[in-house]
Amino acid sequence: MATQIPVSSGQSLLERLLNFLTHDPHNKNLLVEAAEAAIDVHDLDTARILLDRLDPADAGEERAANLAGLVALRQGRGEDAIRIFASLLKVERRSGARLNLAWAHLLMRDYESVLATFEDASPASDPVATRLQIEALHHLGRLDEALALGEQAAEAEICDAGLFGMLSNVALDAGDTECARTYAMLATDHPDGMSTLGMLALSENNKVAAATLFERALATQPTHARATIGRGLVLIGSDPSTAAAELERGAVLFGTHLGSWIAAGWGYAIAGDVAGARRNFERARTLDDTFSEVHGGLAVLAILEGDLDSARAQMRVALRLDGQSLGGRLAQMMLLEQAGKPDAAAAILRKAFEGPLGLNGQTLQQALAGFTRARP
Repeated sequence: MATQIPVSSGQSLLERLLNFLTHDPHNKNLLVEAAEAAIDVHDLDTARILLDRLDPADAGEERAANLAGLVALRQGRGEDAIRIFASLLKVERRSGARLNLAWAHLLMRDYESVLATFEDASPASDPVATRLQIEALHHLGRLDEALALGEQAAEAEICDAGLFGMLSNVALDAGDTECARTYAMLATDHPDGMSTLGMLALSENNKVAAATLFERALATQPTHARATIGRGLVLIGSDPSTAAAELERGAVLFGTHLGSWIAAGWGYAIAGDVAGARRNFERARTLDDTFSEVHGGLAVLAILEGDLDSARAQMRVALRLDGQSLGGRLAQMMLLEQAGKPDAAAAILRKAFEGPLGLNGQTLQQALAGFTRARP
């Protein structure tokens, strides 16, 4: 790819090349150069149209094929990108094709194939390759392997802020808070590192520091999932409705991260929005019906609605799946104390948020932060 140039200059270049093509529409080199210029100014639709005008034999050339693969990757057409870069890797076994093929597999959430892409490659020599492998291992829940790969990268001195930030997230999910803190500090101002430090501050009940860190992360990357959830957790006490919406937005950004949907469900429950809470707990149930906190949360909602028979049934399921289930234990406590009065049940829920639950001495806010760290 050409060196990135200002969009205004790049747009002028693209317009000149397109003008040349009106006089010489079948010029292969012009088509490729114009497609490259279109990519530089983020005009992916034009780039794709130009590349589609090449003859199949010409499209098979490395430069044109690579551009077509990049366009597919940036447009979210993962299957097309995989096909193109897999073909390129067979012909030209270069690191660029391998990395782009791994990116395409990551886009399709095929994490095993991300790892397989690097099986016959020499050890990673750059942070991007290592980050792709660590991210795949993270999604697969193979946290020890991800951290081990991170240690190898650190020893080889190929780490950068983004890699350190990613490793801080892995360590946080693995429950190794000291390792998470170390990597986060090395990540300087990377949003992954800041969000990790924010979660650690929240676990220590330092809400002011946590809020500052989450806002800094979001100023750098507005769609950062963990920082969005962190901001929601900070806001629960002062603005529960906004907090619930932020938690749900973070869960959407995370996608299939079970604990984030659970946290969003609790956020809406605390805000008094039973329908919103149910929506998120049910979304969690579609991901994993065997997770105790899904049933514990639904049990609490049933109590808030005065449906005690359903509440008892869901509570029993939650506690059978996990005797220490936060939702199950909270539902059990509410059933014992509220005597069928929804208003009293809501008061118990608010009290649970404000002080230690008696379950490992955590507040509900701290427990929710734990859900967002735990990988399903």
